[in-house]
Amino acid sequence: MSNTIEEVINSLVEGNNVELTYNGLEYKGVFKTITDGEDGDMIIIKAPDSPLTMGFEIADISDLKIIPIISNICTVTFRNTMGNELICKFRNSEEDDSIVVNITGTPENLKLHNGLHARLMYVLIEALNE
Repeated sequence: MSNTIEEVINSLVEGNNVELTYNGLEYKGVFKTITDGEDGDMIIIKAPDSPLTMGFEIADISDLKIIPIISNICTVTFRNTMGNELICKFRNSEEDDSIVVNITGTPENLKLHNGLHARLMYVLIEALNE
């Protein structure tokens, strides 16, 4: 049994991922707050991957769902005693069943890294290739 819009609104917490239908169009975003609008209460959500926020009059929302957060990003950091670090972020690709890898570090020039932390990162990446 699905919850009513009022029940979902009462259970919202800032940071919830939400999906709503407003005037026949679907929107996804991150719940921020509920505020007073000109014609009644409004739900404010942050647009995905953007600093923009959007406001929707609650009376015109025909469907509202809280979407469970499924993390598809994992971060591994190797840091040596000198303060040098290599950071590897893994992300599931939405298009196919692959893993996208992004490596950054301090110092930023990855060619300057050597030692155990660099070797461990190399072993980790090579293990993914097998």
